[in-house]
Amino acid sequence: MSKRQSKPTINPVEFIDRVIKHDEKGEPFTLAPYQRRVLEMALRRDPSGELVFRLVVLSEPKKSGKTFMAACLALWWAVTNPHTEIILVANDEEQATGRVFKTAVDLIERNSALEGECEVYTGQIRMNNGTTVTPISSDFKGAAGSRHSLCIFDEIWAFGAEKARRLYEELTPPPSEASAWLLIVTYAGFLGESDLLESIYQRGLSGRRVDTGARAAPRARPRSVDLCRARPLRAPRRRGAVAPPERAAAETRRGSARPQPAARYGPEPPAAGAVHVR
Repeated sequence: MSKRQSKPTINPVEFIDRVIKHDEKGEPFTLAPYQRRVLEMALRRDPSGELVFRLVVLSEPKKSGKTFMAACLALWWAVTNPHTEIILVANDEEQATGRVFKTAVDLIERNSALEGECEVYTGQIRMNNGTTVTPISSDFKGAAGSRHSLCIFDEIWAFGAEKARRLYEELTPPPSEASAWLLIVTYAGFLGESDLLESIYQRGLSGRRVDTGARAAPRARPRSVDLCRARPLRAPRRRGAVAPPERAAAETRRGSARPQPAARYGPEPPAAGAVHVR
């Protein structure tokens, strides 16, 4: 069986910059610097044009835009790779369509450059170049035998253990598709929650780090205040104002000050530590 050729035309960063002008809500969007660096490193190609990495795990905290990024990459691959299949796998807590598919549909509707490239149906996106984007549920039993070049797993930590591993193995991209790869978008999860995700993490950690510069900038350490040792705030004394009784008595004993009548110099200043708002 001959391998379908993959033509490296445009990388994902260039595609998003040129095509994805608005997010799924219609708001203006641009990639963050760290996102550019990660995409350039994770989806780079070798001199022959093949992807260097065939398994990419995008793991970030919740509400950080993982699903949005997965939808962007699915559309990038669909536009630049004709006559292939893309499968989007939803987790156990979702219906068959899943969030990645819904986000991809929203991006098509809100970015004019994509509207003319495809037709959107209830359960499938059909590109003009012959590529299809199909969402399936995690309990889908007919996944084996497909000829997909990209499979995206969303929140794999929520998949059932045995079922997830079987589906993961069945959806391993076939060798007939050039540069076929897997994308996993998920948050870290907890130890013992997903054996499959832990094994994937261990596989990555056992390898060699290829980019030591892809680190977040250190945050400035916030100043802390020890409320038990903090000195109380003292309101500034106006010239000629009456000192607090205890301080006035001490100054009188030392002979360093004479108390003044309050009626002559205005009201007594606020007590130490108090805040007055007029």
